[in-house]
Formats: sequence, structure tokens, C-alpha cells
Amino acid sequence: MGTRFGDALPNLPVRREEEAILLCVLADRDAAQEDRLRSLIGVGGQVEAGSFWSEAAQQQVSPLVARTLSAASVSPHLPASILEEARSVRLQTMFRNMALHTELLKVADALQSEGVPTVPLKGTHLCEYVYGALDARQVGDIDILVPQPQIERAHRVLRRMGYAPAVSVPPGAKEHTFHGVPLVRQGPTVRFVIEPHWELSDSRFVSIDYDNIWKRVLAGENDPASPLLSLPDEEWLLFLSLHLPKHDTGVLRLLADIDRLVRRGTDTLDWACFIALAQEWSATSLAYFALQRSWQLLGTPVPSWVLDRLEPSSFRRAFVGLLAGPFAILRPPASEHLRSNRFRLAYCAMLQPSGRAVRAYWHYLFSRPGMSPGPGSTPAVLAVVRQLARGAAWTGLALASAFSDRRCRPVVRAERTQTA
Repeated sequence: MGTRFGDALPNLPVRREEEAILLCVLADRDAAQEDRLRSLIGVGGQVEAGSFWSEAAQQQVSPLVARTLSAASVSPHLPASILEEARSVRLQTMFRNMALHTELLKVADALQSEGVPTVPLKGTHLCEYVYGALDARQVGDIDILVPQPQIERAHRVLRRMGYAPAVSVPPGAKEHTFHGVPLVRQGPTVRFVIEPHWELSDSRFVSIDYDNIWKRVLAGENDPASPLLSLPDEEWLLFLSLHLPKHDTGVLRLLADIDRLVRRGTDTLDWACFIALAQEWSATSLAYFALQRSWQLLGTPVPSWVLDRLEPSSFRRAFVGLLAGPFAILRPPASEHLRSNRFRLAYCAMLQPSGRAVRAYWHYLFSRPGMSPGPGSTPAVLAVVRQLARGAAWTGLALASAFSDRRCRPVVRAERTQTA
């Protein structure tokens, strides 16, 4: 696909801090983009340093931004204070990620010794795989995938290593459908949080053939000297696409992961296989919106025919664009509940078939985690009424917020150009 960075940006009122962050996150910058970045962030530039770093932290891309600013093509033009902050961010990220990666290897080695295959999801493994460095990505928990029949054995191994269920967990965590309550262990300097997954996503909303995944994982090109196995690129890209719309903050960090994975597999990624998997998983719309947003904001080299094959109905495109388009990604609503419900509503609209979208809509907008009133009682009836009122209210507020954004900006129209 012939495209340039920021095809969405000419129609958006992008602040200078937002433009500078996007330029830093780009995988490749041409001479004009380098000049623009220096003019924004360099000595006497147009961007205030505090606002710039605050914006980077909100998007959870501070490590990637810091690496860009430390590059030889940029660093000589920057104020000493910005360079010092960049060095600090990189060192902090490196120290934390080294500890997390060391722990991941210990966990995988212990599981392997008990015959439990371990596939890391995101985290430091993704950081090394797509960025080539542990200081390039902000990492939180250690997420691993293990076969469902062996999940109890994995938990026993982790308990022997000193892990215990987290005491304080978000509402609904105990009823999580594809991983349990997070397990925690306090290390010398880092508190490790690990989530053993037996599935990649909620089986109510996508249909994933795990037997086939494990066959491809075990038959793939894995390092025999490492206890870590890896998802094939096609499955990994689709997993990242499923994971992306569940987040209402740090979306640019997740888009950067998708961008780098696509670029890493430019010559090897099997797009026909990816599309077939998306169809099998009932996730073509989810895949489309992930790749399309990454293309719009970061110029990700996705072949135009791939997006054409994945493209959902014009109604879905318009509705998702209204709620969670580029403007909402760059400048999400400040209110936590409003922001999360806007992105949840957009996620529901991405699901296929429509029955799943309706079930997700009820689950995310109407139900409260852990709330299951008994049938036939007055409190149960009142609870249902409250659920209906809650869902309707949040739907109205989410749509009102989206339309308010729309009045403040032009409609984004980025046309794809064809490739041979």
C-alpha cells in the first residue's frame, strides 16, 4: 500500500504535542519528518516539554519516544533537559523489563520442566521480537498462554515458585472467562504479576481453534535453547487485533506493536492465512479496524487488498469511527467511565455476527461484574430495571460525547492507494 504517515491527520485538529508523539512513534521517518520533529521538540521548538512527556505517558509510548529522541539524527538538536528525561525513561524501562524478562524465562523453564508449553503474550517477548530491544516498550504484567488441560498444573508450578492469588482485584476478575485471578510474587525490586491464560479472548465473542493454534506453535520455528514458544506471526497479529479494542487508554502503544509486527513480517507474513484465520475466528471486523487504524496513524504497510477483503459494512465503519476513530485514540475523553464505555460500545459494534454484538453490548454496557440477581424476586426485578437504565444512560452519554467530538472536527477521509 502506498501511503504516508498521518493520512488521517490533515482532517484532524492535532495539537503539536500529539504530532510530535506520532512522529516519534513512526518506524521510519523521511528527511521532512525528521525536520518537522526537530522543529517541534528541538531547542526553541514549539512543544512544551512537560506537556510532551505527559502526552507520551498517557499514550504509554514514553520508552519508544525516548529511543527516538536519543537517536543520532535527533539528539544533537534537543535541549539538555529533554535528553536527560529520555535517558532516564530508557534506563527505568530497561531495568524493569530486564527483571520481567528474567522472571518470564524462569517461569517458562519451570513450566517446561513439568511438561507445560508456554507461549508469552505481548510483554518483554513481544518487545524483543518486534522492537529488538527491551527499552522500547512499556510492559505491565507477564501474560502467558498454556493449554487449557494443563492450567491447573501450571498453577501448581507457580505456587511452588512463590506466587499467590492477588488480594485486591478489579470487579469481575474472579469470573474472568479466559484467565483467572492474577498471581503475584514480590521480587527484590519488582512486584511480578502473572496471568496464565488458557484462551486468547472471550469465547463468547470470538471462535478460536486452540487445537490448531497449539499444532502451529509446536511445529513452528522455536529456539530449542529457550523455554519460550511463540505464536506464528499470523496468529500473533490477529491476537493483537483482538486485544486492541478492549483498551481505552494507551491505544497508540498497541497500534505501534501492530505496526512493528507487520513491518517485521513484510516478506514473510502470510496475508491469505491471516484472512482465513480472521474468518475462522469470526474476527474480520476486529482485524480490519486494528490494521486500518494502524495504517491511518502510523502508515503501516498493509496491502490494500487485505483491507478490502476484511472491510465490514459502511454502517460498522461509520459507527466505530464515530466512537473510537483516530481523534478518540489521540485525545480520548478525560472521564474514565465515559472513555471506557465509548470504546466498549465500539468493540461491540466490531463483533460478528450480530448476535455476538448484542451479547457483548449487554455484557459491557448493562451488566455489572459479579452481579447476578436471583430470578423471581422483587430485588431481582429492580436490579434488571437498574441494569436497563444504566446501559441506556451510558449508551446515550457515549454517543453524545462522540457527536460532540464530531462537531469539533472534520470527518476523517483517508483514501487507500492500490499496490501492484
